[in-house]
Amino acid sequence: SRLGCGRSGSSHSGCGRSGSSHSGCGRSGSSRLGCGRSGSSHSGCGRSGSSRLGCGRSGSSHSGCGRSGSSRLGCGRSGSSRLGCGRSGSSRLGCGRSGSSHSGCGRSGSSRLGCGRSGSSHSGCGRSGSSRLGCGRSGSSHSGCGRSGSSRLGCGRSGSSRLGCGRSGSSRLGCGRSGSSRLGCGRSGSSRLGCGRSGSSRLGCGRSGSSRLGCGRSGSSRLGCGRSGSSHSGCGRSGSSHSGCGRSGSSRLGCGRSGSSHSGCGRSGSSRLGCGRSGSSRLGCGRSGSSRLGCGRSGSSRLGCGRSGSSRLGCGRSGSSRLGCGRSGSSRLGCGRSGSSRLGCGRSGSSRLGCGRSGSSHLQVRERAADCLLSLLLTGRHPSPVCQ
Repeated sequence: SRLGCGRSGSSHSGCGRSGSSHSGCGRSGSSRLGCGRSGSSHSGCGRSGSSRLGCGRSGSSHSGCGRSGSSRLGCGRSGSSRLGCGRSGSSRLGCGRSGSSHSGCGRSGSSRLGCGRSGSSHSGCGRSGSSRLGCGRSGSSHSGCGRSGSSRLGCGRSGSSRLGCGRSGSSRLGCGRSGSSRLGCGRSGSSRLGCGRSGSSRLGCGRSGSSRLGCGRSGSSRLGCGRSGSSHSGCGRSGSSHSGCGRSGSSRLGCGRSGSSHSGCGRSGSSRLGCGRSGSSRLGCGRSGSSRLGCGRSGSSRLGCGRSGSSRLGCGRSGSSRLGCGRSGSSRLGCGRSGSSRLGCGRSGSSRLGCGRSGSSHLQVRERAADCLLSLLLTGRHPSPVCQ
């Protein structure tokens, strides 16, 4: 771990070569984390000051092979999690090709998550800047087949998770009918995602317009039980994906306790991602404002139970970006089985957010399913209503 192999004052941390955590092999002051080569977590092989995370080559988590300052996460090649193979500064998450989690094959700056083709999680095949999540076709999670800029998540057709078939620009996530997770049948334009009652994922039971995601009660994924308008994501208690138990407005993602993905147990406003304990993805257990990525104990940055070098957010097996316990290549957020984008423990193809049973969108986003939200929150470039 070499701290400061730089040249012109930049914070160069770890200009090693063989698999070590390369942090900051930059050149002109940019924060470059990990210009390594062989499968290590490449963070920031940028060129002109942009925050480039992971210009690796062989299946590693490629984060930010951008060119012109855009936040590009993962211009990988062989099935790895491709986050942001964009071109003109837009936040492009995953311009992959073969069943991987296609997030953001956009064109003109819009936040496009997943213009995939074969059953993968299609998120954001939009056209004119609107946040379109999932204009897929064959039973996949259709999120955001909107038309006129409104945030429409999932105007699907055949039992799929319908998130936000709103009408007048308000963020309506899932005003379904038959037991489906109703995300955001709000009233005064605020983003209300699921003001459920008994353990369901409460996304946005806010009061004064602030984006409160998940003021749940019993272990559910609590995103944003904040107090003073700050974006508090996840003031949970028992192992759930804690995102943002902050105090003074700082972005704190995950002040959890028992092995969950701890993102941001900071103290003094610093961006601390992951003060976990038992092998979880520890991004930034710093102390005095320093950006510390990975104060883990047993070496690797573990984002899930991956095996073969790819960025696996979950218990994936065969290289694709799996957020959950997927099996056959598609972007699975949860414990899915048959290829569709499953957020939770779904069974029969529909987008299940949580441990649903009868195809409805259950937003009991468990610890692994919430990695999707965490990954979007960590990029800072995806203004999805789910994360607002």
